[in-house]
Amino acid sequence: MFDYVLENLSATALRKARNSVESTVYGRHGGSVASSQGERQARRPHNELKTAMRTFLATHGKPASISEIAAAVQPLVGVAPSSSYRSALQDGRYFERVSRGVFRLRDYSS
Repeated sequence: MFDYVLENLSATALRKARNSVESTVYGRHGGSVASSQGERQARRPHNELKTAMRTFLATHGKPASISEIAAAVQPLVGVAPSSSYRSALQDGRYFERVSRGVFRLRDYSS
């Protein structure tokens, strides 16, 4: 199947697909970060985690704890440190703290 796709893609389409994959894997600036084991790993694309969290809370429809949010978005964005979730939730434009460790989407409808 993969060979069929490669044979039938034009050179331009193949180049665009490769660039798209590279920008997703290596982030906006092609950088990488060192992990705790000293190896280099690709950076997460800008706002990927925050967008996934917003999507989860919008579909969930009610406030959720940080651990619930993390468990729900991990299959989409992979493993991220808990500090990344806490940091993203500090964005008052999108999230509102309901109680300690519990957040919901900010409501601007009023």
